[in-house]
Amino acid sequence: MPPRSKHGELPKPMIKPGSFGCLPLNPLTLSYFSAEQTDVILGYRDTPETEGFKQRPSISAYKAGKRQTLSLDGHFFNGHSEALYRGMLPEVLLVAPDEAHLEDVLRDFVEYLGKIVSLGFFYPKKYLIRRNPVDEHIPCTILTGNGLLFSQFITGLVQALNKLSHEFPVLDETIRRNILGRFVRGIPEVDPAHPENWLDAGLLTVPVGRTVHLPQAPQILRIAGGNAFTRQMIQSILGARGLTVILESQSRNAVERLEFENILWRVSNVIMPTLAQNEEEQSQLAPQATAGILSMGRQRQAFDDTDNVDKLLGRFTRAPKNKKSKPAASQPKSQQKMTAQDADLLRGLGNYAASLGMNAEQKLYERLAERIPQD
Repeated sequence: MPPRSKHGELPKPMIKPGSFGCLPLNPLTLSYFSAEQTDVILGYRDTPETEGFKQRPSISAYKAGKRQTLSLDGHFFNGHSEALYRGMLPEVLLVAPDEAHLEDVLRDFVEYLGKIVSLGFFYPKKYLIRRNPVDEHIPCTILTGNGLLFSQFITGLVQALNKLSHEFPVLDETIRRNILGRFVRGIPEVDPAHPENWLDAGLLTVPVGRTVHLPQAPQILRIAGGNAFTRQMIQSILGARGLTVILESQSRNAVERLEFENILWRVSNVIMPTLAQNEEEQSQLAPQATAGILSMGRQRQAFDDTDNVDKLLGRFTRAPKNKKSKPAASQPKSQQKMTAQDADLLRGLGNYAASLGMNAEQKLYERLAERIPQD
């Protein structure tokens, strides 16, 4: 329970120190839950899916070929606000949406922030605040998922914070900067023995009443962005759960570099080997696709002239644990998997290429996206 004030008032809601949670409910977050590495899962607020799982909190799942029943009773909440008032809002929150739900993540957080500010949680009343309101009510948040997401999310959050600050002057520049500093970008380091991980099925919607196949949850995360306190807190809390957090360089373009590296790996090792109809097409299209990503990264100063595809792929993929493990690129084509999220990734690359005046690359990524079957 949240602590009581010195004057005997009711407990004041705050985040649960040292805890780790995930958002939303999907195979990836359930995989962490089944491994007892996360305490809670938050659903998108007031959606039919969230309401359905609140009423029926047991899930049948397969993981590593074994069937298990997961009970989310007391561990699944309708967004940030319910978790806060139940004393279960995690100090570190891994947010793993597909790109189509990124706006839902932003909307839910902004609504949560507006609510707690309107209730006076950010005003300087000693019985409400022991440290500072950001530490008490805003989780250290890891935004993961495919694509160039972070800039889009942060831009939307900055605009929302500026708008809220006109209504609530307590959200001054210092507070707004501290809130922004609670968000980092996270990308899993790829294990060649489990190239599918969460990138294939981990972000898909979990239907109520259906059996779910859980991916191998990544145990190593690279993070960039945020402030020093947030990065250290994430590293400490996840480390206590057996997860390894690698702190990337905190240069100005560290987040974009991390995102471009992830995209490069996905395109090179999964998308192109799967889409290419034969080895000749693979040898022609793959270099074009990866060269376009490298060129975009250089234009954004995320990559420099010393970076090349082999170097970047090698840095982003950890070595196999044994000689029998093979990188995804060498696996049989039939084992490669793609989802509609890969089509979204390619379309996003096409849009990004267009914004940089790279018309040939834009057309290439759009053509490739059209080849991916829609769910």
